[in-house]
Amino acid sequence: MRKVDVIQRLLTAMTAVILLAACGENIVYSHYEAVEGRGWRKNDTLSFTTTVMVPDRDLDVYVDVRHGNNYPYRNLALSLTSMLSSPADSLVRTDTLRLMLADSEGRWTGEGFTNLYHNASYVTTLRLDTPATCRFVLLPAMQDSLLQGVSDIGVWLVISSSSHVPHQSAGIRTTE
Repeated sequence: MRKVDVIQRLLTAMTAVILLAACGENIVYSHYEAVEGRGWRKNDTLSFTTTVMVPDRDLDVYVDVRHGNNYPYRNLALSLTSMLSSPADSLVRTDTLRLMLADSEGRWTGEGFTNLYHNASYVTTLRLDTPATCRFVLLPAMQDSLLQGVSDIGVWLVISSSSHVPHQSAGIRTTE
C-alpha cells in the first residue's frame, strides 16, 4: 500500500471516529471491512456479526461506504441480507439498497477530502424484543464484475432518539 493511501485511510478513520463520537453512547455496533485488492468483486461478500443486548429499543441501521475519486458511478447498489436470531425467533430478510454517493452534478455527497470520502446512509430501523445475534451480509449489486474505488464498507447500529435525523436515506426494495 502506498504511503498516500495509508494517510488517506487514517484521515478517513479519524473522521469516522469523530462522527461516531457525535452519536455518543447511542452506538451499539460499528465495524468496517476493507475491500481487498483493486476493487470490490461482484461475488465478494462482506459480513458483519454482533450480539445486541439492548432489547425493547429501536435501532437504526446504517451502511457507510468509503470510496475514492476513482469510483466511476454516482450511486452504489448493494444486496443486504439481514439475519436476526434470538432463542425464541429468527428472521432473514434481503433488501436491495441504492445508495447515492454523488449529486446530479457529480459532486460527492459524503464527508471527506482529497481522494477519500465516506457516505453513511440510513437503511432501516430494527426493534428487538430480546437480546439477539444480528448478521449483515453485503454484496455489490452492480453490473460490473469489479467495482474500483470502493475501499471499505461499514455497518452501524445506533439507538434511535426522537431527534434522530438520518444522514441520507437509502432506497430499499424488499425481496422477502
